[in-house]
Amino acid sequence: MDIKTDKEYQDLEQLRKKALAYYQMNGVPQIIETALNKMFFSQPNDPFSYLTQYFTKYLHPPLIEKVSAIEIFDSKGQPTVSAEILINVNGLLKSIGAASIASYNQLTDASLTEKKEADDEERQKSVTAAIEYINGPMSTALKGCLVSEQSKIDQILGAVLNQLQQHTETLESPKTTPAPPKDEPKQPVPNKGSAKAAKKKDAVKTPEACEAPKEVTFCGAQAVSAVSAATAIAAATCRSMAPFEYINELFCKKTNESFRLPTPMITMLSGGRSVSGKQNLIRELLLIPKPGIPISEVVAKCKNVFNRLISDLSRKLGLPSRVISDVGSLSPAFDRPEQLLESLLEACQPCDVTLGEDFFVGLHCASHEYWDSSKERYEFMTGTFKSSDELVDSIYSDLIQRFPFIIAVIDPFVQQDLSAWQRFSELHSHRMWIFGERSLGRPEQILLEAPKIMTNGGTFQFNQSTSVFDLIDVSRDFKEKEFKTMVTTSLADTTDTFIVDLAVGIEADFIKIGGFCRGERTSKYNRLLAISNDSRCLPPISKEQWDFKSLISTDIAEESEESEPVKE
Repeated sequence: MDIKTDKEYQDLEQLRKKALAYYQMNGVPQIIETALNKMFFSQPNDPFSYLTQYFTKYLHPPLIEKVSAIEIFDSKGQPTVSAEILINVNGLLKSIGAASIASYNQLTDASLTEKKEADDEERQKSVTAAIEYINGPMSTALKGCLVSEQSKIDQILGAVLNQLQQHTETLESPKTTPAPPKDEPKQPVPNKGSAKAAKKKDAVKTPEACEAPKEVTFCGAQAVSAVSAATAIAAATCRSMAPFEYINELFCKKTNESFRLPTPMITMLSGGRSVSGKQNLIRELLLIPKPGIPISEVVAKCKNVFNRLISDLSRKLGLPSRVISDVGSLSPAFDRPEQLLESLLEACQPCDVTLGEDFFVGLHCASHEYWDSSKERYEFMTGTFKSSDELVDSIYSDLIQRFPFIIAVIDPFVQQDLSAWQRFSELHSHRMWIFGERSLGRPEQILLEAPKIMTNGGTFQFNQSTSVFDLIDVSRDFKEKEFKTMVTTSLADTTDTFIVDLAVGIEADFIKIGGFCRGERTSKYNRLLAISNDSRCLPPISKEQWDFKSLISTDIAEESEESEPVKE
């Protein structure tokens, strides 16, 4: 028989007290008690598996060991970036999150060959630089960070990119050396006639500021969005959560029991510069369901309409009408904008879809594609130019009057045409949503340009130097202002579905994926359908009327009142 001495008993009691203090300090007794109580009421068939799953949420998130990137191809065969997060598990590197980012395209298929070749070369350089940044300085900076520290990681990524940009600008800045003095030749004194001629010549120059500017981005900037997305996926994986659930927790700063799905804007027909036919006004014709309809029903009905469009257009226009655009929809050769709307209206009738009641229409105009800077006019049909006022007063107003089920317009004017944005918004914002995609596509643009451009909705793209927290912050700002938010995909995308989880997580009101063709589009619709099948995910709140936000400002109303003469 083992007889313990008083000292051994004292040591054992001391050890028990230390153990109890340790357990209480970490909340172990309370957590175990709660787990056992919940398991009793759940009565799982495999209690140990239940406990294993239950305790995963209390695990400390792992530390990032390495960030890796490779070059992949998008839907157009263009190079883009895929990043993954790796952690150390028993001395071995394990990937727990990966994401690929869509290519950034600013030119259409109708652009000049020289411009497209230069754009391709620039894209390849940017992808190569992004991979070097991820595998090099970004991986070094993030080593040892918790994967759950999304805000901190996004800040580190932005800081590393800024340092790289400053370093690059320093290397590329020309080193000026003082030139040796030399005798300057005497300049001839101009006569009065030549001065007048020069003055007259300068007076008739077309200002270059009116040209739709190409956005200048730092070479390799897409490294930020790729790593930020991969980090969010990794953190969700570690906590056995869906990415949308994790992002929503960051967005709301709390854990929610249910989630609202965004309303899909589904591309049915494509047009514009890159499609045969004269009409340039409408690049995408969008079908928008009334809120409250389940996603599965929305997709099924829109797919029936899409199949009907294939049948109708093939009969009328032949096989060329079945050409699929980059966004996965039909691209028939039409000469007038209203032909797209008439075709959609005709296809909806036999499919039990009533436009203006259960489904509505949106127009993605992409005005930057047909803005002629030399004429300062919009070539809304090939060979036919209209001024901003003519577009507002005749073209758009006529379409809205003839087809009253139009409730959304995206990019009706170029970014710098501020007066047109204001007039259009004051006339129509009370009955429709006005979005800026090209004008207000990324958080950096939104923060700078949103106060200037009158819209009642924001369109968010996830590319370039945009991080997850960038979109979270901007979405919060738009929600506070009661503006609608829409997440949209890019022209050249990948089969990565993170953008869908992101839209659900930040509680976006709309999501624009494209049509029902092409793998990069259908993969995202499949992800949206999978999320909608989760019992915690609810369709958009059913409403009898759309809650449009009028942009007729009180300042304008006060100015008009002040301008009226006071009657004595």
